Amino acid sequence: MAVTRALVLLVVALGSLVHVARFSGHSVEPDTSLLLRATVPVGSRPAALSVDTSTHVVYVTGQLDQSLSMLAGNRYAVDTVWTTGHGAQAIALDPLSHRLFVTNGDDGTVSTVTTGKVGATGTIAVGRNPWGVALVPGTDTLFVANNGDNSVSVVDTVTGKVIHTVPLTGGPGAMALDPPAHRLYVARYAEGGVAILDSGTCQVVETAPTGKGPVALLVDPASHRLFVADHEAASLTIIDTVTLHTTALHVAERPLNMAYDPERQRLYLTHRDSDVLTVVDTMAPKVTRRIRLSGVATAVGVDPETKMVYISHHDDDALSFLQIPASPRNGAR
Repeated sequence: MAVTRALVLLVVALGSLVHVARFSGHSVEPDTSLLLRATVPVGSRPAALSVDTSTHVVYVTGQLDQSLSMLAGNRYAVDTVWTTGHGAQAIALDPLSHRLFVTNGDDGTVSTVTTGKVGATGTIAVGRNPWGVALVPGTDTLFVANNGDNSVSVVDTVTGKVIHTVPLTGGPGAMALDPPAHRLYVARYAEGGVAILDSGTCQVVETAPTGKGPVALLVDPASHRLFVADHEAASLTIIDTVTLHTTALHVAERPLNMAYDPERQRLYLTHRDSDVLTVVDTMAPKVTRRIRLSGVATAVGVDPETKMVYISHHDDDALSFLQIPASPRNGAR
């Protein structure tokens, strides 16, 4: 059931500076700062995070209390909480229909939420241990990676039924969709590499190599690049989606999650059991900053227009709001 909370927020060091260090080889030197605007309590063990850049709203799941919290990016407060399933893994957002789809790893289901309505509007049964999820924009087709039974479910979100199952070995996990190219990318965590599917025919057309343990994917259709966080290899793999040429970048610690800012060509990475946020210049490519946070970080999201970076803290049950400072030269970046 949805719960509308009073405007109660915990602001930690409003407008204070978060120490940032520049990473050069194995040395760390002082560089610049982000502004910590607020730290807000959310659900228990926050995991997945999604940002609606059209409304500047952020959604974050709580794995232990089966919650999905909605926070307005300019108010630093939880507005609404919905109930989901157990072991939330990932969120797919459709800003056109105002729907969210949350994979529940422990239940073998996907929770569906319409943000303008009270409560989760439905539950869809999929495969075992669903992990990644992706929605084709403007359609009713949802893809779900089932890590537990090596398959991808194709779901009709109108009927709430699986209409096709694609066998896919290697422990399918994270997903990314490139709608203009009609390509669906699925990380194969156990075997390594990314399976490339035609999103129309649901057929595997190619496989691209990555580092060991690809755990998160992001695609930038404009630059034809796929970013892969390689957990076991402690690296970032950048794949040219046209030529499939790969570039590997060492990121010092095992990455867990990432968010991409296309305006500034920056990638933000969180790491397993770490309070460090790594910033990558994707054009170089190189690590430019390693930010020491106030606690262990899990998921990360970014809103380029409002220049806000969101960090969920697994151990503290909180979400931090970090402001990207304006460039002293032009005030825009």
